[in-house]
Amino acid sequence: ASACAQDSGPHESIGRFPVARRVLCATDLTDRSAAAEQRASALAEQINAEVLFVHALPIALSRRVRRRKFAKAHIQLLSRVDRAMSRAPQGARVSLRYGTPIQAITAAANDWKPDLIVMARPQPRPLDLILGTTAERVMRATERPVLIVDGTMESDYRNLSSDRGMAAVSSLRAWRDAHI
Repeated sequence: ASACAQDSGPHESIGRFPVARRVLCATDLTDRSAAAEQRASALAEQINAEVLFVHALPIALSRRVRRRKFAKAHIQLLSRVDRAMSRAPQGARVSLRYGTPIQAITAAANDWKPDLIVMARPQPRPLDLILGTTAERVMRATERPVLIVDGTMESDYRNLSSDRGMAAVSSLRAWRDAHI
């Protein structure tokens, strides 16, 4: 039950850094995710990218409850995307996927091959110290850059950091300078 497109071929590049034409935004449809949705939209506007908004639905429900939750989430997601993408030149797609958030985001990223994944700051959970946050697990599973958004968008990002060391920070800065 996904509305995501297949990869349309190689992406353009500037030097050795790909020009981002695809941004995946993971959302749980809460206020906390609204900042990530706005950031994905702003990035899409700045770099003329298409955005795929992904939401995970639990699979362990009866068929009737799943259909009802799917319909409700689909309407909510379309409404949020319409508000977030009001100024972005490219279109937006939505994908509702059954499974855990990590399963849904990873599957969408593997299918759609985004250049960047945007997620809200994770809520601290006890097992995060052992397993890692959802964002950390998505980064490991997809080997794609993940932008973690904390709070409302007041301006473009000026500072970048990464848990992958200084080489990753240098790559992120080069990517930012080439695109924004």
